[in-house]
Amino acid sequence: MKKLFFSLAMLFAILTIATPSKAAIAGDKDCGEFSSKTAVMDFWYKNGYSKSYDPHDLDRDNDGLPCEVSAGEYSSYVKSKTTTTTTTTSNTGWKAINGKWYYYSNGVKKTGWLYTGGQWYFLDANGVMKTGWVKSGGKWYFLNSNGTMKTGWVASGGKWYYLNTDGSMATGWKLVSGSWYYLDANGVMKTGWIASGGKWYYLSSNGKMLTGWATISNKEYYFDAKGVMKTGWVNLEGTWFYFNANGSMKTGWFAYSGKWYYLDAEYGMFVGWNDIGENTYFFYENGVMAVDTEIDGIIIGSDGVAIFDEIETTIPDELKQNIDEVVARYNEYYSDEMTVEYDEEGWATFYKNGEYLGDATVGLVYGSDGTEYDFFAGIAMALDAPYGVDISDLVQEAWAAGEADNGEMRVVSDDIEGSIAFYWGEFY
Repeated sequence: MKKLFFSLAMLFAILTIATPSKAAIAGDKDCGEFSSKTAVMDFWYKNGYSKSYDPHDLDRDNDGLPCEVSAGEYSSYVKSKTTTTTTTTSNTGWKAINGKWYYYSNGVKKTGWLYTGGQWYFLDANGVMKTGWVKSGGKWYFLNSNGTMKTGWVASGGKWYYLNTDGSMATGWKLVSGSWYYLDANGVMKTGWIASGGKWYYLSSNGKMLTGWATISNKEYYFDAKGVMKTGWVNLEGTWFYFNANGSMKTGWFAYSGKWYYLDAEYGMFVGWNDIGENTYFFYENGVMAVDTEIDGIIIGSDGVAIFDEIETTIPDELKQNIDEVVARYNEYYSDEMTVEYDEEGWATFYKNGEYLGDATVGLVYGSDGTEYDFFAGIAMALDAPYGVDISDLVQEAWAAGEADNGEMRVVSDDIEGSIAFYWGEFY
């Protein structure tokens, strides 16, 4: 019903799809795939890669150069590219002057934003091509080491940022590939708890906003479809749960507005008859514990505990023989081993393959496994249950409605526990 929890496989998938990483680069390159150092340098130079931006992890020794290319080799390569570029035209194009790049149009040095070769660049007031972070028009942009403007996710200084399609740095909530992320005023992608608009949200380690059930620091929380942490009473698929002011789910006994409730971690608010510890309680449909009343002929005290009349339990020897015959027939037809033990208080306890299965006395049969209803119905008949009762019909009705009663016998089926019980005579 609840608890949707991430596996390691799902977490890896999210990290590689929702958040950029080296493993997420299409056509990932290895040094061994290049035919020569020149081919490596061509790839590195044309893509604007650098020590801080190396999505293919070609710079294994972290010296800012790919595949063991030396500084001298790369410097010569860059000079050759500069010579090629500057000799293409004397009036228009890129020019490297004293280690800095400029762009000329008909001999005039350009400044500001420049679009050429399908890429955006930014040239400062002196015409120098910028790299890294630049601020323009009140917005921040990120330029690769070759000057091209970056869009999408970018890692800088050990933090993640997101750049819009126009290159501007995003802040606040951002929807990326179907998932919501939050970027603070500095553009940094946030993780963990954040408060926004007076509401609380939780962002996973990859920045993705959580929805639904989540286990955080060994506590259960619920976030709605918009990612908002829920508090107070919440109805989820017809079941009520209560979440504290800090969002953690409440379990166990709970006093609310002067009334007592019981909340289960999996099944939520209890209703109807429930055994808690060594006592039995009744909870109305609204979850409130009943006190000082009588329900189903059972007295309930001021503390909510059901008070049962003491009924003398006994199983006469002739009925024990009947039980033994039912057990023997079961073992004759099934491969499982059924056994029975009798105690001095008049109860029979049943075990299937050594595991507890149920108890019985005259007037009451309880089975922890409702799928063995045929066996327990047979035990009821062995203990002188009313022969005029069609137990099979009662069982079917109890399965559908939770309880069936024909005036002589009552059958109760508990979908939560998977148990079944038969009551007649003094226990009826």
